[in-house]
Amino acid sequence: EQRYRYLPPELTRAQGFTFKLTSDRALVQRALEQSRQSADTWPEYELFWEQHPVAEWLNDRMAAHFRRYEAPVLELHQGLGLGETAFLFQGVLSNHRSQPMVAEWFAVRFDARGRASTEPLSELAARAALDRPLVNPGRPLDVSPLEARRGAAVEQARAYMAQIREERRARLMPRLTEGQRKLRDWARRKLAELDAREQAATAGGAKLRSDVAQRLAERRRDIERQMAARATWLKKTMSTIETPYLRLAAVFVAAQENG
Repeated sequence: EQRYRYLPPELTRAQGFTFKLTSDRALVQRALEQSRQSADTWPEYELFWEQHPVAEWLNDRMAAHFRRYEAPVLELHQGLGLGETAFLFQGVLSNHRSQPMVAEWFAVRFDARGRASTEPLSELAARAALDRPLVNPGRPLDVSPLEARRGAAVEQARAYMAQIREERRARLMPRLTEGQRKLRDWARRKLAELDAREQAATAGGAKLRSDVAQRLAERRRDIERQMAARATWLKKTMSTIETPYLRLAAVFVAAQENG
């Protein structure tokens, strides 16, 4: 209720703070169409997405349980074998303007022998049934083995993000090269036009007027500035910095009953 006080009043349902939320966009669309049949009817369902006030409230409630540099340890009843662990990371590659360009959710998984592998969160979620309720046994866990593997997990995560960065570079390079080629062709064409204008103005041995020479020189400098600005934009906007931002979001272990 406190959050909705800072939002437009028409977003609050007439029947109070009871919501029907769904991630099914088709269902939301049908609810919207049905609500249009009456001027004072609110859609039965609302889209549950990251910026919905309820989602933001849930995120804050969860985050309040952890201090800085802390992450939850969750027991899984399936998806991990005895002695296996999975470190869930969020990896972000930003450009030179500090704008996120790539955001990856993935897990670094250790088998019982300590060998590490990497997999997308979607694969771990499907295998471990993370879309179903997880039971919190409420008992303390020995996290010392997890702390011993944390450094190796971070190194594996860095290597994975370096691979993602290289794949992105290889994928974008042809487009960037083609864009640079078009830019150079444009600059050569414009400079050739200026040269032609200068030659026409000095045909027959005529002296180039100072005002014309000044305009031509300014136009040449403008083309050079546009070329330099475009090159700077490509470097700072399209390319990513080498060091990724890594956040350890959670650690998954096999439930003790599995052992």
